[in-house]
Amino acid sequence: MPQTKRASQQELEIFTTRLRESAGDNLISLMLYGSAASGEADSYSDLNLLCVLRDLSFPQLVPLSKVIRWWTRQKQRPPLLMSEKELRASTDVFSIELIDMKQHHKVLFGKDLLAELEIPMRSHRAQLEYELREKLILLRQRLLAAAEDEGRILDLLLHSVPAFITLFRHVLIAQGRTPPVTRIETLKMLILHSGTDAELFQQLLEARKDPKAEKRLAVKEAARQYLAFAERLTEMVDGLPNSR
Repeated sequence: MPQTKRASQQELEIFTTRLRESAGDNLISLMLYGSAASGEADSYSDLNLLCVLRDLSFPQLVPLSKVIRWWTRQKQRPPLLMSEKELRASTDVFSIELIDMKQHHKVLFGKDLLAELEIPMRSHRAQLEYELREKLILLRQRLLAAAEDEGRILDLLLHSVPAFITLFRHVLIAQGRTPPVTRIETLKMLILHSGTDAELFQQLLEARKDPKAEKRLAVKEAARQYLAFAERLTEMVDGLPNSR
């Protein structure tokens, strides 16, 4: 296992212990989700955490500030903080996020609240279109700002590709299909059922793991293909019916 992953695991264990000490009985559950839980983490990946508390009032949050500051100093994202009631009430508006979290998570402490969630699909297609359009608009803005710097363009593509592939998985779900677990297999299924070529995204995933693969990319052409593919998928989702 690479040194960076050993260090992250050690940091995670320290954080879990300190959070339990700071929160006491207020802590219901701490769960790891995302690529670190699914086994697809790479050097670009964060450790994503969901922390479920009984009481989220400000006086109850203050004792957690020290351990959260320590965690962010390790260059990790602050955990999501929710109550159990709030988590269950959010399933209709966060269907994309919670479907993925339910599928790929590990319990670090307490109850497995994600496994118990029932996630309605009635708003899934609309949320998917919103997420695709938002990310597409942001991608255009950032590519424009980096247009004369191929290094910045490549960095943008490499950092954004997992989020887009997550949405590509949900395109398959919106089509009534069961997507594969891994990113590569998701892209293969998307190619099969969408009639579009997602080879570029496979190359970007390879480049995230192997810096030598970056040199094989024609960066500005990659940016053109990336945008065009995201636009086609967004148009496809726009034409799908809403789930019931």
